[in-house]
Amino acid sequence: MYEVLRKSARWNFAYDCILHTEVRRKRNNWDWNHIKKHRDRCKRYGQAYKEKLEAKKPSAELLKEVADLEKALDVFNIIVLRQRAEVQVIE
Repeated sequence: MYEVLRKSARWNFAYDCILHTEVRRKRNNWDWNHIKKHRDRCKRYGQAYKEKLEAKKPSAELLKEVADLEKALDVFNIIVLRQRAEVQVIE
């Protein structure tokens, strides 16, 4: 009896893992609230990084905000937003 419960628990764990990493993640990527939060993070990161480049000595609060946003965004978005901010600073 105990062995059956352990097997059942393993299958439930595997099911939850796949559901969380595959199904829910893909569904959330197309959720309007998720898209809005992502765009807001991107806009804020672009502004904060531009302020960081323009400042001779950026404040600790600004550096912390940039670091926190970098943790939330993926590498592709960070690179694109940095390039965009650098072009805006040069202009």
